[in-house]
Amino acid sequence: MKYIKELFFGILSLFLFAGCSNPPERSYAIAANSWIGYTPIAYAYEKGWLKEQNIRLKWTGSLSESVVLANNGLCDALFSTQFEVLSNKGIFSRFFPVFSVDRSFGADKIMINIADPDLSSYKRIDVYMEFGSVNQALLEAFLKEYDIKAKIHLHNGLQDQFIKMDFPKPSIVITYEPYASILKKRGFTEVASTKTLHSIFVLDLFFATTKLSSKQRKFIYDQFWRAYQNLQKDPLEFYKTVQIYLDGMSYEDFKNALKEIEWLPHLNEKMLSYLKKEGFDTESMIP
Repeated sequence: MKYIKELFFGILSLFLFAGCSNPPERSYAIAANSWIGYTPIAYAYEKGWLKEQNIRLKWTGSLSESVVLANNGLCDALFSTQFEVLSNKGIFSRFFPVFSVDRSFGADKIMINIADPDLSSYKRIDVYMEFGSVNQALLEAFLKEYDIKAKIHLHNGLQDQFIKMDFPKPSIVITYEPYASILKKRGFTEVASTKTLHSIFVLDLFFATTKLSSKQRKFIYDQFWRAYQNLQKDPLEFYKTVQIYLDGMSYEDFKNALKEIEWLPHLNEKMLSYLKKEGFDTESMIP
């Protein structure tokens, strides 16, 4: 009898333990692109930390691709700036901010392929950018603040395409890290950024749908900032882990690009008030 009881409780304990540790039956997809500030989620994915909640990472080549996934119901959450969500009513109605990631303070850039970036003498400038993204807001701020008179000819495209293209002169590419560092090596010069433009404020956030439970949202928050702590402790190990996501960006460029963002594990009252004024539901934000 004693043996039967021990066997029964042993099987019961094993069943309960398995029930608690097994991930959800269905998988949940997160979209994120190669923006330097999203690399902690790539690190967490590569380390296998997201398996506990059956989270899959869909890594894209641009913010535009992430928007397409979100707009077509192909992801349950995404990393994005406020501009991509605000500019798409379908996404805005279904996705809400969960936690803040960073503020761009120079890592979003306007770059041109001429040695002397004096644009006053040009009647026409070709501009390459991602439509419906923060690129568009950056261009509007640039044209206004720098009083550009030239005729602007817009070209829609993806960042991972821009780094491989041959451009006519003069051409502007509106881009962000890691692509800005790659374009610099191809002869592009920075003419403006989120550090020099005063009329634009770029926040990166994690947005989710109600398909992700509050427990899962908190789990993703914890893994993201756990990865960030590893970045602070051992940036070289972190870089080697996420290098495949950075389109050939060197370690030195990676370290320099990190100086141009401000990490935001918490939002101050001013930033929170800004999101509310833009119409975002911030009640469920962490922490």
